[in-house]
Amino acid sequence: MLLVLLTVLIAAILLLLCMGMINFSMDTYEPVPEIIAIQEIHHENEQKEITLAGRLYLVHKGREEKPVVERKNGRFSYVVKEYDPIILSDHSAVIYVNGIKRHIIINTLQGSEFIPTHHYGVETLGGTGVRGYEWMAGEWAWLDLKNQIITENAEVTLEIIRNSDKKVISRSTKTAPSIQR
Repeated sequence: MLLVLLTVLIAAILLLLCMGMINFSMDTYEPVPEIIAIQEIHHENEQKEITLAGRLYLVHKGREEKPVVERKNGRFSYVVKEYDPIILSDHSAVIYVNGIKRHIIINTLQGSEFIPTHHYGVETLGGTGVRGYEWMAGEWAWLDLKNQIITENAEVTLEIIRNSDKKVISRSTKTAPSIQR
């Protein structure tokens, strides 16, 4: 009798764990939001020559709406999260191509501080978002990477890292377009 009771109790605990009603995990994993989004990837230079230049056009989204289902009544609703401006000098960027971290060094997102720094793999950084002190919602920027870093149909991921605590605050992924020959 005791063995049957113990089996039923373990089965009930497993059922509750599977349904997500009990969480023994100490992990407070929260997915990284897409605050700075890759809008477009271009393979041509300013003269419209195909160079596999890998020019990334970025935008600060400002807010994110996520659909959620409320557990109580099963209704569908939206959660809106507003994002603060990004302090440019306290943030850096890391780029992955097809899941592999590339040797591209972007130690600051502040345009005038970027010029004298050691930045590898990047030709230029510009746009309204990287001027001044903060990158505000709706402002845009571009990163012009060195030629041949991003090939056609490559999956490109941009991570924005807060330098003060090394936390990834934004992650955006986009597939590079095919080249029309």
